[in-house]
Amino acid sequence: MVVIRPTRKLHSALPAMQNAGASDTALGDWYVNRVVVDRQQLLLLVSATSLLPALVRARNVRALPTQIGDIVVERLTRLAIPQSLIEAERRAMATVHIGATVDRSVLGIMS
Repeated sequence: MVVIRPTRKLHSALPAMQNAGASDTALGDWYVNRVVVDRQQLLLLVSATSLLPALVRARNVRALPTQIGDIVVERLTRLAIPQSLIEAERRAMATVHIGATVDRSVLGIMS
């Protein structure tokens, strides 16, 4: 199970929050913030465990829970992570919960 932890301004754009503990994936919880670069709306995702970032277009924020696995797989593939580790992370991310932010140090990196 993986937990997406959106910033306050993204809460209304995502499905309702669940009671979420901590992620049991290798990369941990994913913090998400909306940023604007050159007038383009983007989502900045940051792994709470490794601080690995991913930047994607904010086209359909509501679908992020179904897309986060693909986003992470693409990012890990670009980094030439062994396929067996990528698949293990993908399987661990099969269940997605949305929870409140709990780690202010990650939020400081994202602003």
